[in-house]
Parts: sequence; structure tokens; C-alpha cells
Amino acid sequence: MKILTPGVNVRTSVCLLLLWGSVSRSFGVGITFTHSGIGSGSIGGVPFANASFSITELADTSNRLPFAGGFSIDDTSATISISGLGLFHFTTPTRTFVNNNLGLVGFSRATIFGTDLFNGPTAGVFASWDMLSAIGPITGPGALLAWSFSPVVTDGGTLIFNNSTPNATFQATVIPEPSVSALCLLVLAAFRPGQRNEFNRRASMAKP
Repeated sequence: MKILTPGVNVRTSVCLLLLWGSVSRSFGVGITFTHSGIGSGSIGGVPFANASFSITELADTSNRLPFAGGFSIDDTSATISISGLGLFHFTTPTRTFVNNNLGLVGFSRATIFGTDLFNGPTAGVFASWDMLSAIGPITGPGALLAWSFSPVVTDGGTLIFNNSTPNATFQATVIPEPSVSALCLLVLAAFRPGQRNEFNRRASMAKP
């Protein structure tokens, strides 16, 4: 009876699975959006004035949806850091959008019909940006608006920004995935010759 070398077969199978997983994910990648500015308002009833804030969103480009004049991606998760108060997680669903016609990006309530919350900046590069690549940081005129239209809830309570027109800074960063070749090398290294020999030894003892 011929004894196969299962280590090689296992390694090949695992590498093929990694390759398949990479191909299946190629239609969407992780991306982070960051919106920064200065504003006044309250969170959970605690007021703040002229505080620096930064909104960070995690999203997946496979969730991108078109609308007349641009694209929108609902967030997987989103947080806001407010100077002097701390870091809070949004529980109200949110998104980032780009209006190519206006050359404008913004942070908004979720879905393509969600009301805008923090628009800007406006820049010529956004006229052709498709939300599938990294861009920025870009700074320009912005607008905080409509936070009282419906509650925007965080784990620190309802967040409200007063309407204002601060400068806005926006950046999108694509999240790199480990390469399939690197993962395969790790798998190959994991199945050392000694392990395969031990498997073969036991298989030989068990053969009829």
C-alpha cells in the first residue's frame, strides 16, 4: 500500500482555500473614512464648545451604492473622538458619500436617503473619486448641519452639533490585506518535515 504525503496535500488545499478567499474578497475591500473639524454642541447632555473632533468610519467597498451624481457607502462601524471628552461609538447607522457633480464629500445618516451631518470639504479631485481608492487628507470649507433633525445616538448618549461652517478635513485609507503568497509561506512553514514523517510513520503502522 502506497503512503501518500498528506502534509503536501493539506498545504496545497489550504493555499487553494486562501487563494479562493482572496478572489472572493476582491470585489470589496476594507476602507476607513476620517472626517475632522471643530464644533460646539453636546453629547449625553454634556456641552462642549469649539472642540476638535474626528470621526472615523470602517466600511467595505462592496457595500458601495450609486445615487444621482455620486456614491455612498454605509459604515460597518463608526466612532467620534471629541477633544476633552473622549471616544464614543455611534449606534445610529451612518455613512460617507461623495457627490461627484458638486465635488463634495460628507458624513451622513445611513442609506442613500440619509440626512447629511457634516459636509465637506469641496475639492476638484472629488469630481472623479469613486470611493474605491485612498485619497487625502484634503482640507477645505465644511458644514455641520441637521444634527437635531433626528437623534444621532452614541454609547455616550445623543450627540448634537450646532449648525456651523468650520473647515473640514477628509481622508480615505484602503485597508491592506495580507498577500496570499505570504499566507501560503506561513502554511508551508507550519508543516515541517518532521511532522509529515511522524504522520507517515503512524500511517505505516496502521496500514493492513
